Amino acid sequence: MDAPPLQKITEHVWLDTHSVANTWYIVSESGKVLAIDYGYHGATRAAWHGYPKPERRRALLHGWEGLRAQFGVDRIDTVLVSHFHDDHVCGIPVLQRVFGTQCWAAENFADLLDYPETHNFPCCWIHPMKVNRRLSLNETFQWEEYTFCLHPMNGHTRFSALIGFEADGVRFAHTGDQYFFDQIEDFSKSRRAQNHVYRNGAMLDGYTQSGEWMLNWRPDIVLQGHQPAMHTDTAFFEHIQNWVQDYAETHRRI
Repeated sequence: MDAPPLQKITEHVWLDTHSVANTWYIVSESGKVLAIDYGYHGATRAAWHGYPKPERRRALLHGWEGLRAQFGVDRIDTVLVSHFHDDHVCGIPVLQRVFGTQCWAAENFADLLDYPETHNFPCCWIHPMKVNRRLSLNETFQWEEYTFCLHPMNGHTRFSALIGFEADGVRFAHTGDQYFFDQIEDFSKSRRAQNHVYRNGAMLDGYTQSGEWMLNWRPDIVLQGHQPAMHTDTAFFEHIQNWVQDYAETHRRI
């Protein structure tokens, strides 16, 4: 692939440009690397659409060569998972075999990663991965010099977690696949794109739950699963607030 393997967001936060569902890297001062999600390599994008059954797909390593060139690191130490869907997690077992990478996941969906054969939800990855640390919701935890907090949400799926952290003096939120826009250059002109999946546990309070947290946390930059980093402004938070009202009202009317 011709694109540079990494795109800089801030000094210690980078995007893996070769991933299908976005993988974001946080690099510590000690040189360790935490990835948020780790799914398909972009080279498999055509096959990903052509093979609807996960057992016919293959996960490949990506990102670590760019990390090695940029930072001199030889491994990805930890993966923090936003939600259980295969395009966000299928590469984690490969990382665990090759690098001994730790998998950290919220307690509300860790079993779907550890024991996928016991569940019947869309987009499960069929190969189990060892969840090394099950994280409580609404409690802070530490990785290297960074402090994180996970918050429950539903809409795209209730088996997910909002991720809040600060790095380089910037407040970040990772929202999984919950929020999409038709364009992110000017939020005053953006339209919201719905991405809730009922079989994944979409509930009436889904966007209330995530919206209240977003409006309280008020991140400077939003990272998500399939769009570039979003630099927030007043119009962005108006969208989040209106999403709460529109989602609930639409479903009440239905």
